[in-house]
Amino acid sequence: MYKKYLVLFVLFTFTYQIPKTSAAEDNYLPLNILVDRSNCLPADYNPEVLSEAQIAIEKLIEVAEGNGVKIHINSSFRSFALQKSLHKRKPSVTAPPECSEHQLGTTFDVAWPGNYSHWIGENELVWTWLKDNSHLYGFVISYPYKECLVKGSIKNNNYSPGCGVEYKWEPWHIRFVGKDLASKIYNAGYLDPKSEVLPQHFYIRLNH
Repeated sequence: MYKKYLVLFVLFTFTYQIPKTSAAEDNYLPLNILVDRSNCLPADYNPEVLSEAQIAIEKLIEVAEGNGVKIHINSSFRSFALQKSLHKRKPSVTAPPECSEHQLGTTFDVAWPGNYSHWIGENELVWTWLKDNSHLYGFVISYPYKECLVKGSIKNNNYSPGCGVEYKWEPWHIRFVGKDLASKIYNAGYLDPKSEVLPQHFYIRLNH
């Protein structure tokens, strides 16, 4: 499944530092809010990293490392201004500002340290570990690998959006939704390439 080619994985090559958590935890939206190109966040919604999500990702990294899998955070919370800049540079693969899960303060892009732009090598260990274990810490892989039949041919979202997934397969993009919901989504079989189940099916729309 893994391809030996370079992809746009992260837009940062420096050591990433998690932004400080917000003191106004009560101002966060529910963990199961749907965010996509059709369901965007309010223009003034600009939190930082949710403390519960930060604690969970730190625990996930600790346990993974204890099992020989090193995980580095490349990106987490993105402000409106940062997302706008990234989208302007790569509009086909980056969500518009206000429409990115990264603006929630509960989403992380991760990889093996130093291996930011390859599918191969140690990152395969990271992706496999996340598939098997991320739900135990309250995370889901937002854009899983999917296969579907289109006009008699098997297609997938390995290179581009497809099979019902808004973006191409992003095994590095994990979102904290809490252990209960993450386990529910996992048990529904969303990681099965042939299943039509997606994490987004379990989310609620925001009433602006």
